[in-house]
Amino acid sequence: MLPIDRFRRRPAREGEPTDAGAGAGAGAGAEAVADAGRTAHAAARMVAAAAVASVAVALSGCAQGAASKAGPGAVPRTIVIGLGDSAGRPASDDAEHLAEPIESYSDGALVPQIRWEAHTERVDRASGEGYAVVGDMVLDGSVDLAVLPDFVWIDAGAERLSAVKAPFLLTDEATMDAVATSPLGAEMLDELDDLGVVGLALLPEALRHPIGFDEPFLEVDDVAGATLRSLDPAGRELIEVLGGTATNLANEDLAQAVTDGEVQGAESSYAQIGSLPRSGTFTGDVAFFAKFNTAVANRGWFDGLDSDLQDAVRRAAADTTEYVVESNPTEAESAAAFCAAAGSIAFAGPEAVAAFEAAASPMRERMEADPVVREAMASIGDLERGVEPASMVEPCDFDAGEATDAAGGMDPETATFPEGTYRAELDVDDFLAAGVDEGTARNHAGVWTLTFEDGVFDDPGCPGSTYLVRDGRVEVRLGSVGESCGSVAGSVLFNAAWTFADGELRFVDIIGSEADGPALQRFHEVLWGSQPWKRVE
Repeated sequence: MLPIDRFRRRPAREGEPTDAGAGAGAGAGAEAVADAGRTAHAAARMVAAAAVASVAVALSGCAQGAASKAGPGAVPRTIVIGLGDSAGRPASDDAEHLAEPIESYSDGALVPQIRWEAHTERVDRASGEGYAVVGDMVLDGSVDLAVLPDFVWIDAGAERLSAVKAPFLLTDEATMDAVATSPLGAEMLDELDDLGVVGLALLPEALRHPIGFDEPFLEVDDVAGATLRSLDPAGRELIEVLGGTATNLANEDLAQAVTDGEVQGAESSYAQIGSLPRSGTFTGDVAFFAKFNTAVANRGWFDGLDSDLQDAVRRAAADTTEYVVESNPTEAESAAAFCAAAGSIAFAGPEAVAAFEAAASPMRERMEADPVVREAMASIGDLERGVEPASMVEPCDFDAGEATDAAGGMDPETATFPEGTYRAELDVDDFLAAGVDEGTARNHAGVWTLTFEDGVFDDPGCPGSTYLVRDGRVEVRLGSVGESCGSVAGSVLFNAAWTFADGELRFVDIIGSEADGPALQRFHEVLWGSQPWKRVE
């Protein structure tokens, strides 16, 4: 499901009261939401296709541009960085920080364009193989560079790199940073040359923990018989070794499976909660393994650059590694943010952790049988003994009511927003004119009501929803738990500037849901910004 599913509205009949808040409302059952999800997915594909066409037009115009810093009369070369992620994910941040110094160090000769969710050119958005598809795209030159998870290249045969997936070996982010900046990290990148790409940067992301959507995984027996999602082949192997069933469902397919009770959890990280269909409880002291991202280049494209431009790309990659190592939040910081905004963290305890490690030993022994992997694992162990462990994660219990109370009136800037209850009637034609498909347009046309009060965004079906004002912009974030929170529990719904005059609220410069990405930006612009919201209370 996509975020728009849970906001489906039918027009109010004459004399019928409209629901307060932005929740899906009573009567929007799971079957109806599932149907809307399929319609929304069709809209996403269509809008994404339009976006690709727009990019193509922009790029063709770029090729005829005037001179730049690349030199008198020189034409800057547009290069494409492909991702399997939408904007707002850790790898997306890495890609943005790779793009900027490439243009700078090349004196404008190379102008990066980021292609979010590049796999949708070849497979469905919900495909669990999306990252592997982007890996194929950088290999065949469809994109020039890519920022991809480590497991894409591990699955392709990167032996040294696979050591970071040894169960319960790498359990501290300080060690991850040490790996990324060590000779071992350089060796891991060098071996990617044998796979047909140029390894540019190893970028630590986070440790991976089990999360239970309903109940936490505190013992090995909790995993046995459960189905957990993992997009990482190593994660799926570990889940199976622990007695569970692994799936690589993604996006709306995963959301529907969770709603139907077919998937009970996932291996994930605190920073990636936005990629999961709902929040839950992480097991904070069970760290399965680490996840790194990799910056790579197509071999033919890189070899075709002159030496100065190759140096510029490598310098940019080195800068990106330094940036990620210096700016990544600690596990404790990420955990605290997760607890404050989205969910809970429980601890299994030393005995249970030891039991998890023992149950995972067959996988670790299989990996150690390969001498290259065994040597890399030993090097990681040496690095871990040489660094000071980072701060400890604390367990927590998320309380939606407390989060709502904390939001109310606490921020003086938030108090500047004109609180109240607002209503607008959205027209089908406005959605159609923006390129939204007719089914989605009709599902979202009609009377809508939004209520803002003391920092609380009143959504009865998704308690704990809040709004916050920063630098003249209002950001609406959904609560984490509730039958109508849907697949975007705990995520930003929209962010916008606003005007208010004569009892009418208008949202302008709208940034759509962080979970949707750019494909549905036009949809959100129509939904929140096409009509004035008239104050009714």
